[in-house]
Amino acid sequence: MDVSGSNNLNTLAVYSNQLSSINLTGLVNLIYLDCHENLLTSVNFSGLTNLTTALCEHNLFTSLDFSGAPNFNNLGCGYNPNLTSINIKNGNPNINFYSYWVDTPSLAFVCADNDELSYVQQILTQSLHTNVV
Repeated sequence: MDVSGSNNLNTLAVYSNQLSSINLTGLVNLIYLDCHENLLTSVNFSGLTNLTTALCEHNLFTSLDFSGAPNFNNLGCGYNPNLTSINIKNGNPNINFYSYWVDTPSLAFVCADNDELSYVQQILTQSLHTNVV
């Protein structure tokens, strides 16, 4: 799915569509993305400067990187069995998680802002992850 160039788009809900790819290039006004229950393995979130929320549960992501989305602070990424890394270090220390990291058995690395580390550790513990650095 290619929605690049839809510059005025601020909300995108494309859940339960069996999408294998999505191009968000240039969506500088995008605030909310709901792409859960698809077949996505990767999405480029860089340049999405207004993105605050991404609901990415039930996909095939291997990594999620929100370091280029400075306003990002709400993430749902559970039920991604191939997910190995999450980067939420973006200078915005107010992260919230939905579905925590349930059913992410491959998760091995989380990068977060210093102010988020204790919260991230709490979520890792609740999600029964003991091997994540």
